[in-house]
Amino acid sequence: DPGSEMLVANTRAVQSEQRTISGACGGSATYLISANSETGAFSGTFTFVNYCEGATILNGSATFSGTVNTDSYTPVSFTYTFQNLSGTCGGQSIVLDGSMTMNLTASPLVVTINLVLQENSKTYKIENYRMEVTEGGTYEEIDLSGRFYHPDYGYITISTPTAIRIDAGESYPSDGIILVSGNTGSEGGPTRARMTILPAGSYQIEADTNGDGTYDHGPVEHQWDENA
Repeated sequence: DPGSEMLVANTRAVQSEQRTISGACGGSATYLISANSETGAFSGTFTFVNYCEGATILNGSATFSGTVNTDSYTPVSFTYTFQNLSGTCGGQSIVLDGSMTMNLTASPLVVTINLVLQENSKTYKIENYRMEVTEGGTYEEIDLSGRFYHPDYGYITISTPTAIRIDAGESYPSDGIILVSGNTGSEGGPTRARMTILPAGSYQIEADTNGDGTYDHGPVEHQWDENA
């Protein structure tokens, strides 16, 4: 039966491994991973029990899955999901919940993040954050979008009306606009800040502080390396 033979072959192709690692200052982390050598698909879990490294102690679990290229063994896609991973870091109580997904071979390369971080009594959020990286031969272009929440200041939304361009061999971008929008201002529109990337290692900052659609602060120019 060809179907049965295929099932047996596929079963043989799946390999699993489980291992428990002791923390440097106590506790343990256990991972279980299953991988298919024919398709390149893999999945698994991490489980932390009072796992201690440095000033960080973790409890809870996380799952991961993805694929690798079976010829080159390079990653194709990867998803990591936190499931109420809790612990302490530097004396602060933390809880992580959310996911990160990467598609590493598509054009553009895409990274998406949804994450909730509870630190003591405060909650921080990253919502629908998306980074797209397009290879252009002698340069890369990066597009950003998403929403960020700070418990003291509220939401901001980030976008790139003009993609950020980084030329090959350069340390700083040469083109692009990053726009950040925030709360409604006194004039009824959203408050905004805009970074415009300029040639020769500089950028300028402008701000619309009252939401009237006009940038009333700046432009103020800076060098990327002025604080290096």
